[in-house]
This record gives sequence, C-alpha cells and structure tokens, in this order.
Amino acid sequence: MLWLPIETINASRLDMPLHKLLFSATLSQNPEKLQQLNLFQPKLFTAGLKERVEIESVNLTSEKTGEEDGLARIEGGFVGKYTTPVGLSEYFIQVAAQDKPLVVLHLMHHLKFRHVLCFTNSVEATHRLFLLVKLVGGLEVREFSSSLHAIKRNRILKQFAAGKIDLLVCSDAMARGMDVDNVQYVLSYDSPPYIKTYIHRVGRTARAGKVGTAVSLCEKKENELFPAEFN
Repeated sequence: MLWLPIETINASRLDMPLHKLLFSATLSQNPEKLQQLNLFQPKLFTAGLKERVEIESVNLTSEKTGEEDGLARIEGGFVGKYTTPVGLSEYFIQVAAQDKPLVVLHLMHHLKFRHVLCFTNSVEATHRLFLLVKLVGGLEVREFSSSLHAIKRNRILKQFAAGKIDLLVCSDAMARGMDVDNVQYVLSYDSPPYIKTYIHRVGRTARAGKVGTAVSLCEKKENELFPAEFN
C-alpha cells in the first residue's frame, strides 16, 4: 500500500467570495445558533473604545439649584459582554415606584426633554403612563402597543421621526426590532429585567456617531444592582 503525504491548504489564501454579515449589539454566543449561519472560518470584528470617553450630550442640571437632580452618572463603554454606543450618556435615578410618574413629568416639563422613547415592562403600564401624561397636558405624547393597528403604528413612527411627538411610550415587546429615527433620550420607566434588554433599549439613541442620553428609573432595591452590573 502506498501512503501519500497529506498537504494542507491555507483556506484564507483561496480565491473565495467574501461575505460580510452585520449583527446587532446582542449577537448570540450560543454555538448552536451560530451554527445555523453555516459560516466557514469566520472572523469577528467588533468596534469599541480602548479607554472610556465621557461625552456630554445634554445638560441635566436644574435651572434653580444648579445641581444635577439626583442623577447617578455612569460612563458609557462596555456593559458586561456588550458594548454601548460611543456617544451615549447614561444616568440612573433612584426613585420610589409611586413617584416615577412625577419624575417623568419633571424631566419633560422642567428639564425640557424632547424626542423621548420611554420603555415599560408591559402593555398595561404603557397605557397607564400614556393616559397620565396626556391628562396633565402640555406635551405631545403617544403610546405604541399591540392594541394599535399596524397602519396607526407606522403613522406614529413617522410623526416621531418628524419631531411631532415629544414622548413615545412603549413596551419592550413592541419595540423589539422597530427602527425609530430622531431619538434623543431613552427613558427606562421600568427597570429592564436583563442586561440584554437594556442594550436593546439604549441602542435606539446615539446611533451613527450621534449623541444621546439614557435615563433609568431604579427603585431602592435595584439601585445597588444596576450600576454594579452595567458598569
């Protein structure tokens, strides 16, 4: 029997077509899910900062006191295994559950937040907050939920992109995958249950080199959890 030597070929030198795939910030690291892509010798490229950079996108200072209104500042960069946008400024506010509506109204009326995308953890909470802000008045507010017809939801997104809506309240379930333009602030009315959910939320602003601000309302029991995990 004649044994012939086995020659190895460097596949990277083969004249093969190059395919570029773009993924969201929450790319799964599950091997079984990645296998479904049928990748051949893939290479992963990620963009991030070597050093943390603090970018001042807005002034969250009270006009009366000259001090930041109880905001805990967290610099952007890496959140666990995920990255946050370079131009993102992140704040956490410790607040009691019953005072959350007052904080939202304070941010909108006193600090003049506009083009705000506000996330809740349920359709019911979305509707309640929408009704309350609408009742107070002085703002263009809309809700974005599964209770609305698709045509109306598309109309609302176009109005928001055109700057005609000050506050858009929605749940995580409805916001998943939606492409919203002109988002300057992301407000987490209810704390996200997972870091991945937080990344999905804040990723709606500070896109394509722009600056944006994320504000999370945390109850006392969550105050120690979030800055530690997210930082």
